[in-house]
Amino acid sequence: MEFLSQAIIANGLQEQLAEKTQSVTASRAIEDTKRQIVRIQYADLPIAVNTIGLSSIIDLYHAVGIVVKQSDEEKEFTALCEAVSDKQLEKIIRLCDQGAFCEPWWIDTEDPTNRVREFTFRQYPPGKRHQLNFPDDIRPELQRVITHSFTAIGLDDLPRTAEVLGVSLRWLLCIPDDLPLFEKRPVVERLYARMKLMPQSRQKIIWETVKGGEEQ
Repeated sequence: MEFLSQAIIANGLQEQLAEKTQSVTASRAIEDTKRQIVRIQYADLPIAVNTIGLSSIIDLYHAVGIVVKQSDEEKEFTALCEAVSDKQLEKIIRLCDQGAFCEPWWIDTEDPTNRVREFTFRQYPPGKRHQLNFPDDIRPELQRVITHSFTAIGLDDLPRTAEVLGVSLRWLLCIPDDLPLFEKRPVVERLYARMKLMPQSRQKIIWETVKGGEEQ
């Protein structure tokens, strides 16, 4: 997102940001426009957003006119989790990552582009990937990422990508475990993110597990 890069440069915040994280690279000129850009790893986005005076990544999206909303399904899941402690939810997450419900393939994917590729490769057969019926507003970006290994999906496209693929935006953004995106309890979002990567039959198990509440 160029807005974030330009805000950092315009306000002279690069050194301040570099003190907080080692992922910030020196600004460099874009050859065709000669404008400076700053590259930041996705895991450090929350720090960069706070550095320019915004409270969350959601606020960053809204600042550039991209409306980001929590899905109705995630709201329903969050409501179910109100009666379950963080400790119990963390236990379910550990079971997910240990393969208790399905292969925990998500553990080794480290950036949004690889996460999109890995998810679609698991969801769609090889012969179908060039003919996926994505909505027109996101189809070019997704098809490029899925079919060409040298392309990357942009920050601006991640909310719509999450919506179209039916995955958690938090997961695509690679947000650190201790930070929330929509809710005050990041552990709820982390469990929801894992659930949405599972086959439907396993997702139902997670729903029922959460409905069961605390272990007796």
